[in-house]
Amino acid sequence: MIPLFFGHNTVQTLARHVQAARQVRLSKPLFSTSVFGTLPAMRLRPNSQKIIRDTVAEVFGADAEVLLFGSRLDDKARGGDIDLLIKLNRPESQKLRKELTLVARLQLRLGDQPIDVLVIEPGESLSPIKSIALQQGARL
Repeated sequence: MIPLFFGHNTVQTLARHVQAARQVRLSKPLFSTSVFGTLPAMRLRPNSQKIIRDTVAEVFGADAEVLLFGSRLDDKARGGDIDLLIKLNRPESQKLRKELTLVARLQLRLGDQPIDVLVIEPGESLSPIKSIALQQGARL
């Protein structure tokens, strides 16, 4: 175990930041800035995001785009399933089989939790839920 030493000023500054953070009440979702620009906040750890991106690429190919939508984009919400929209650049003859394979692999890698997957192929007529997911989803 490595001992940690903090000076008096460091502890006071940290306490002020914690107190200020507790007082903040936001009325809309947070946005974070990264090297990729401004991204919507999401309740999904970076490690889980990487697992999802890698698994989607493994099942559907590297050119498949992954969007997270639903309650995981709301920082005020608790729990909730992982709602994913997979946008393909080419038609997929084994779409249902690959959807089921993706869910099974994600449950093994992320733990047994509810995961919903929607897949959009080029030229597909969009259902209302797919239209909403496409409009409101955040790219992983």
